[in-house]
Amino acid sequence: MNFFANNIALVFLVLVSGGLLLFPKLFSSSQKAISVRESVILMNKENIVLVDVRSPEDFIAGKITNAINIPLDKIADHAEQLQKYSKKQLLFYCQKGFRSSQAVKIVSKLGLNNSVSIDGGMDAWAKENLPIVSGA
Repeated sequence: MNFFANNIALVFLVLVSGGLLLFPKLFSSSQKAISVRESVILMNKENIVLVDVRSPEDFIAGKITNAINIPLDKIADHAEQLQKYSKKQLLFYCQKGFRSSQAVKIVSKLGLNNSVSIDGGMDAWAKENLPIVSGA
């Protein structure tokens, strides 16, 4: 007890730094994002639908094999198309992971809770030297 009283600043620093380490985990569980490696495992294990939410131009320039293109601003318009995949896992990606996480939020509001985003998007995919194909 004497240690805590004499080193209150140190104890406070340890508690705050521990809290800051846990802080991102508290919010990431609701965000529904998975790493590139986890997404590859998911693609190999399950029958998934891969959705690229980038622009059609970006999609044609380079995409993940078997992906379909539904730009983020058109997601709600394609709700009926996405509902057809309600029994499958939906895997969204964009360039960096921001737009795809927004897409997951949108489709979750539409009742499609079987959706996740690739954290880091195409940038993370390319960094892992995974295959990218061009053309529609």
